[in-house]
Amino acid sequence: MKGNYTYRLLYEKGVNVRYISQLDFVRVLNRTVRRSGLPVTYTVGFNPHPVMTVAAPIPVGTTSVYECIDIDFDEKQDTAFLAKHLDATFPEGIRVLEAKEVTQASVPFRDIDSASYTVRAEYSGAAPDVNAFLALGEILIEKKTKKGLKEIDIKPDIEKLVLLSAEDGICIFEMQLPCGNEKNIKPDLVVQAIEKYQPQFHAECVLPHRTAVYAKGKLIF
Repeated sequence: MKGNYTYRLLYEKGVNVRYISQLDFVRVLNRTVRRSGLPVTYTVGFNPHPVMTVAAPIPVGTTSVYECIDIDFDEKQDTAFLAKHLDATFPEGIRVLEAKEVTQASVPFRDIDSASYTVRAEYSGAAPDVNAFLALGEILIEKKTKKGLKEIDIKPDIEKLVLLSAEDGICIFEMQLPCGNEKNIKPDLVVQAIEKYQPQFHAECVLPHRTAVYAKGKLIF
């Protein structure tokens, strides 16, 4: 059952919920929305639940300042109140930043195709040479698929890769990679590929942080 009004929330996921699974996170969302007391639209049937859609869930271990969810309501909402009220209802680690009503002009989640990240990696050995890495003719890496491990060339999928800094055993990358139903490349995979082709660089801890999500070149919020 779809409600009369749909609102999109922009929220962040902090370090406190970095390692929560997507299934557990959806359970948290369900409980929070129910607890809010707002006129949320529910599905029909034996076990009704709030009508909502999460955009491009992030992998376990990733933090973000750019997460979105669409929630259906039976009544029109004040967006400022909605954001403030749900922010106060969510547990620590999830912070609602803004809300707006979804209209025909809104970017649909089904069109999501890429995301931007800032990636912090502790490393030993030499700092990575990103220019040499991107100059390779192909970048082959094993990726886990539904059919098992498969070797793929990820070079055409790296929309942006910049080394912002590398000092004191910590390097910071900026990346834009495919994200969506058609193709999804995790930042960790890119770091693994750099390690493969530059064995003098060894990443010991990789912490991705999502900063934006795009659909056909447009931000989804």
